[in-house]
This record gives sequence, C-alpha cells and structure tokens, in this order.
Amino acid sequence: MGIIRSLSQLLLVCSLFWPGFAQAQVEDTEAQQLLTALADSSFTEKKAVVNRIAGSGDERARGWLESFASNKLARIESSGQFIIVTDNRGRNWTVQSALTGENLGEFSRRDIDTVRVNNALRGELEDILSVIDLKSPNQSSRLSAARALKGSVDSALAERVPGLIDTEQSEPVRAALTEALAIYRVAEQGDLAAVETLSGSLNSQARAALQQAMRSDDPALVAAATKAMDSIEQKLTLNRAAETLYFGLSLGFGSGACRHRPGHYLWCDGRDQHGPRRADYAGCLHHLGHAATAAGPAGPGADSIHSCRFSGGGTGRRGD
Repeated sequence: MGIIRSLSQLLLVCSLFWPGFAQAQVEDTEAQQLLTALADSSFTEKKAVVNRIAGSGDERARGWLESFASNKLARIESSGQFIIVTDNRGRNWTVQSALTGENLGEFSRRDIDTVRVNNALRGELEDILSVIDLKSPNQSSRLSAARALKGSVDSALAERVPGLIDTEQSEPVRAALTEALAIYRVAEQGDLAAVETLSGSLNSQARAALQQAMRSDDPALVAAATKAMDSIEQKLTLNRAAETLYFGLSLGFGSGACRHRPGHYLWCDGRDQHGPRRADYAGCLHHLGHAATAAGPAGPGADSIHSCRFSGGGTGRRGD
C-alpha cells in the first residue's frame, strides 16, 4: 500500500508541475483506443476508424495508417501492445512501439497478431494518406501537402478538397488547394470558372491543364483557356526579362547603363530618363515594365529588354 500511495503522489506532483505529463497520458489513452477500434472492428467499420485517425491531428497518425496499409501494424498477443513491424524477414520479426517508436527488439511472428486490411480499404487509405498532412497543426506541412496536390487530384480527392478549403485558416494553403482543385476541374471537367482561377499561374500543371482545354471542342472554353495562357506567357516574359536584368546587376555593372528602348537608357541603379532615380531592384523592374508596356511584345523595345547593353562592355545576352 505504501508503494501505491507513493506512486499516486508522484503522479499528482507530475500533473501539477508538468501539465504536459497529464496531457501526454490522455493522448496516449486516446491513441490506444483508436488503435484498438481499428484492430477490433469489421472491415466495414474500419473505414470510419481510419477517418477518425486521419482527422485526429496526431503526428503519429501517418505512420499508423501507412503501417496498417502495408500489413505492418500489429499487436503482441500476450500483452495487447500495439507495434509496428520494421523487419518481417525470417521467423523472428523486429518491432517498435506504435505509441512511442521505441525499438522493442525481436518477437516470434507466431506471437504477433497483424491488424488486417483488405484491398478495398487499402484503396481508401491511399486517398486518405494523400491529404492527411493537410490536417497537420503545422502550417508549413499543410502548405507542402497542398502544393503536392497540384496535378494529383482525382475524382475522390476532388470531393474532399472543397471541405479542406472551407476549414483552412491559412491563406497560402487555401490558395494552393484552390489551384490544385482548379487544375483538376479544367483538365477533367472543362470548368470555365476554374480556368479563370488558373489565369496567371506559373505552375507547370496549371499550364498543362490550360493547354489541354485549348484543344477542346467547346469554343467558350478554348477562348477562356487561350486568354489565361496569354496572361501566363506575358508574366513569364516579364520574369525572364527581370532575371536578365538582375543577373546583369549581380555581375557588378553598378555604373552601367541599359538600353531598353532605342535612344533610351536605364541606369542599373534604377535612374531613367522618364522617371526619378530609384536605387533598388524594384526601381529597375519598374522601368523595365515601362519599357515592355511601351514597346509591346513585338516592338523594338521588347527585343532590347533581353539585350541590355552595359557601359562595362558586352550585352545582357547569354554567351556575349
């Protein structure tokens, strides 16, 4: 009794002075319940449990579901402890704790009860795993996952993404999800509204979807996609021009002048005949944009944007 009383007092002290201790116990209890439900439920019921795990926000959820999908999530029969099999070669399998990741050594495969998955559920798991990181509490993880969806959305994911957009708090993540969904809708459904969403996008998957739409039999879709692609090409042209100018500046031509229209010079520090001196990169881009607008895509200035001549000798053309 004295030992039990001492342990109880120790747990009380830990929960008072280390709040995370009590919370960790609760989280592991919930995790144990989720894994138990996954193991004990029927194949029909497992789908709901899988969704609960995916939506739990637990950083271990991906590992659990990946192990489940590959038949490596299991229990030790004698203790009921959940494990992940890391090496299933031979009669003795190497395992680790599913809750802590601790290496538990080797167990005879006869002492291990695998949590089974069928093919139908394995297909569901693939879709769930593709969006599980979108429910991560870490914004960077959600943003990376959202960007990875561009060009990868299928009909099943297309049903999930709108709900994720509605609940997402981060604007960059929401924008990436919106673009990923728009790429699918343009490529697979010929959605006119989605075409507008992709207008100006520099993503290669977005451009591929628009190019596909330009080959459609629907004149309205072709016109909208063509307009969107024109917007993208204009942005790419200006970006290439900006890169040319920027690399010229980086080479040290601080006192050089760049001819971006016949008889019209832009100094590399941003000073120009038609505007005030602006000694920054933004200033150079301002004047460069002015030149592109004034000359037009086919005018003499457009070519000279890519052929800036510096007083230090040579031009902005690669290879000079």
